Amino acid sequence: MWLVCVELNATRSVEVWRNESIFRKPYNTIPKGLHLRIIKKNNRFLLTGAFGSGKSTLLNCLRSRGIRGIVEPARPILGEQRSIQGNGVPEKDPRLFVELMLSRMLDTHAQSDMLPGPLLFDRGTPDILAYAKLFGFDFPAAENAAKLYRYNTQGFIAPAWEQIYRTDDERTVPFSVAREFGDYVRTIYEQLDYSLIDLPYVSADERADFILHHLGMA
Repeated sequence: MWLVCVELNATRSVEVWRNESIFRKPYNTIPKGLHLRIIKKNNRFLLTGAFGSGKSTLLNCLRSRGIRGIVEPARPILGEQRSIQGNGVPEKDPRLFVELMLSRMLDTHAQSDMLPGPLLFDRGTPDILAYAKLFGFDFPAAENAAKLYRYNTQGFIAPAWEQIYRTDDERTVPFSVAREFGDYVRTIYEQLDYSLIDLPYVSADERADFILHHLGMA
């Protein structure tokens, strides 16, 4: 039996388990009819949405109440790449930037096995497809990752909110682009059979109450 787990780092290769051995093969050489092992974690919840929609503030609020949270990888990667004058930033190489985010997300998804739940991820693997769409390229590796590395099918989405939207050194796009990105995200998650619950336009504390209620922890 063949078990394909996920395509790795946009290299068009996959990790394949066969008779307890592990090796990599080009994706287009995997036999048809193979069995996929979908890695789904029901105690891992998603928080997604438009740029600048209050997710980070909300995640910090939930952390203060004892919920474990995984930060979005975009800002850490931007900081790392700029500190070393690397190419993995949108203005130099947007594809590399998106590949780095996917790699970081797969790593945190795997490491979450060691953490007790519930766990809230600020963006998940499907968000990478929205980034690829924003930058105008196809990303088959992210399509595979979004299908195989899954979360609880009930997630939360922070819709675009112009009243709180702010640009800074890292977030430079206008609100219209932030809203468009949020639309991409919603469509992608729905196509992957996730059910997204819209967060209300209220304070971070009230949004935290809202999420805790839905998680049965209010």
